[in-house]
Amino acid sequence: MSLERLANELLFDVFEYLSCVDLFHAFNELNCRFNSLLIEYFRHQTYFDFRLIFKEDLSMIRRRYLPLFINEIKSICLSDDDQTPHEIDIFISRLYPLHRFQNLQSISLLNIYSIEKINRILDDLQQIPYLINLNLKQYNHYLTYNYVENLNYCCTTLEGINFSKIQFCNLQHLTLTFPYDDNFRCIVPQFKNLTYLEIIMVNLSQYDNDLQQLQIIFDQAPNLYRLKFHSWLSIPSKFENKNKKTSNQTVWTMPPFSSRSSSVRYLDLRGINQSGQSHYYNDQHCLSLIRSPLGSQCEFLRIEVEKRTNIIDLVNRMNHLRTLNVLCRDRKRNDDLVKWLQARLPSTCSFAKDSTSPNDIRLWIR
Repeated sequence: MSLERLANELLFDVFEYLSCVDLFHAFNELNCRFNSLLIEYFRHQTYFDFRLIFKEDLSMIRRRYLPLFINEIKSICLSDDDQTPHEIDIFISRLYPLHRFQNLQSISLLNIYSIEKINRILDDLQQIPYLINLNLKQYNHYLTYNYVENLNYCCTTLEGINFSKIQFCNLQHLTLTFPYDDNFRCIVPQFKNLTYLEIIMVNLSQYDNDLQQLQIIFDQAPNLYRLKFHSWLSIPSKFENKNKKTSNQTVWTMPPFSSRSSSVRYLDLRGINQSGQSHYYNDQHCLSLIRSPLGSQCEFLRIEVEKRTNIIDLVNRMNHLRTLNVLCRDRKRNDDLVKWLQARLPSTCSFAKDSTSPNDIRLWIR
């Protein structure tokens, strides 16, 4: 059967399997019908990926088609790599500046090698009212843009960027690797809207400094509610075994529960060390958590524990705890841990299994 005999609806289904670039290259100027179909199809597309596009196709799209559906586009991806050199120049030129995408919400810019170009882009993006996400990738360094509510920040060694033009004043969700550098405080001047903080600690030599930096954020984040520790420190030490031989053992440095935040109520302690191993809380760890400022006010807790009796201690001694999602290390195969807990916890506790993690147990305490 000839492709041209297919109904428009079927052709639209075929279009779904092709990239925007491939569609233009394959069907543009084939005939009037396909030209109309392309326009109709792209009027309903919100994402446009300009990577791997032919130069002549880009010129035609920009001149003939883009004005017809530019207001429908909410996300674009551009690249200045060897396959599309100077592509981004076209979109920051006077001929077709980025701010013409007035409804753009997300933009990815890849392989930009010019600091001057980055600064020009940042100037242009200030004129886009609905932009909430910018991903700027160069040599594995990432930046993000204003109106952003979620930010993942790692220290960057990029030189020459004018950080004064990059500020995030409305962050609600932040993933932060400690210690952070001076540039971080330039681009994130305040934390008043922050509600969710994810923490990664990997440098033992600056642990005290990490605690100071964390407390500064706590003091400036009055609405911080949820706290997650992705990873924390473990250090090798030596001990003597029963045969009087010296062996290496890993000593775990717990998350900084001594830090204080009056607003945090949700703790996620499902963290790992540098080797990717999970940390299970033993008796002493649980006691430290229970007695800590963050633990004493915690209402929602995700944790992994060594023993089932640790669950009993957490429920009975964390006076404000309302829900608990827990994974127990000593759970045996075919062992009904829920029944064991039901016999030892108050009857007001409700139990549920997590369908996505069958070994986890969820307790609704109060």
